Amino acid sequence: MDTKYIKAFARFLSQTTDLLRRVHRWSHYDQIPENERETVETHSLISVWLASAMLAIERHEKTHKLNEARILLAAALHDVGEGRMGDIGYAIKNDPRIKELLEAIEREYVADFFNGFPPIIRFAFIDAYAVENESSLDGKFFKAVERVGYILYAVPQVKRGRDQFLQVFVRQHEALVDLSEQFESVRRFYAPYRDYVAEKLADLAARNEDDDD
Repeated sequence: MDTKYIKAFARFLSQTTDLLRRVHRWSHYDQIPENERETVETHSLISVWLASAMLAIERHEKTHKLNEARILLAAALHDVGEGRMGDIGYAIKNDPRIKELLEAIEREYVADFFNGFPPIIRFAFIDAYAVENESSLDGKFFKAVERVGYILYAVPQVKRGRDQFLQVFVRQHEALVDLSEQFESVRRFYAPYRDYVAEKLADLAARNEDDDD
């Protein structure tokens, strides 16, 4: 491989982790102090660990044929664009009025990160980064990993009285119930929290009904 390609990749290794370390997630949740918010760097590492654990279960069950290497690289890379864009709230990121525009901007930033890589490596990284937005089996599983991760983070926050994180329950519960039917790893990881989340959602619905009266 040409020396310039390797140097470009080495710059990515040395610079990108520092960028991701500076960006804190959950910035739109003001109930959690800034010094307690996880960084994108930490989130990426946790995502790799969580994906590895869930893939181990799926591998044991032999129900699905997943591209494990691609999914694990996707877990490491999926939020790399936030190194330049910063943390964007879930509701804003999924607002249909700007969702596609934000995704296009982030793809441009990510492509710039990978620019100059050896072609073989660049292709592998771009291919893995695409998993998050795919409707393929790999894409569905990756989204399942993300949703499980949201719950694992949100439950302790709600238990500490930070009710803003109930919105995570609202957004993730039904999807995780459905995904539990498709992926054994989701069922096992969500099982310890499913009843608690459902109970909190029922309480929230009751409070909202009282407010409407």
